[in-house]
Amino acid sequence: MASEASRAHPHECCGILLGEGDRITAIRPARNVHPRPATHFEIDPQALIDAHRAERGGGPKVLGYYHSHPTGLPEPSATDKASASGDGRIWAIISGDAVRLWRAENRVAVIVYSLEDALEVARMSPEVMISVSIDPTGTVEVVQSHRRQLIQTMRHFTHLKASPSADTATLLMCDAELFRLEAAIRWLDSVDARIRSGASVTSPATSPTTSPTPESTRSQELSS
Repeated sequence: MASEASRAHPHECCGILLGEGDRITAIRPARNVHPRPATHFEIDPQALIDAHRAERGGGPKVLGYYHSHPTGLPEPSATDKASASGDGRIWAIISGDAVRLWRAENRVAVIVYSLEDALEVARMSPEVMISVSIDPTGTVEVVQSHRRQLIQTMRHFTHLKASPSADTATLLMCDAELFRLEAAIRWLDSVDARIRSGASVTSPATSPTTSPTPESTRSQELSS
């Protein structure tokens, strides 16, 4: 999707998300037929007809749609929110390399997945390990930088859980993300403690499950 958005720039790209349940397995690019494609999108009606016809014939289900924001953030614009049908379909919004998936619930856009957050956790471990091998003392700042980003993401999901519009599926998704992020932060805390004590650093898979940072301290960080 990011590549397609790049090719369509400065216009908005758009298309259809296909899959089963909540699992997206494929995308189907479509023409943006809106008269103002630089700031709006409209999926070619024929592409929608073809996708729904294929679904009725036993093909992948239409789970939602995607489009890009060439100059905006990967979140629903006022126009996106106004045109959302509230049918629970997934909307993927691309901006640069960032991709965020949203679900339209009662015309309120609720985030369900953030690709850049997942990539941040995925690249965090090798970056920290490389930093440790090259400059152990400088790794403390690398660790703290990642930790700040993860805390910010946790704060987002904590606020989302408190939203009156959050349904059971959203609450479960938030819990899953918070557990994942908490585990990553615990590993960063163990790295920080090991570096300061001069001990060796282990990978996240074998790192201790205890954290030198008290839970009460992290709670204060999330609520700030």
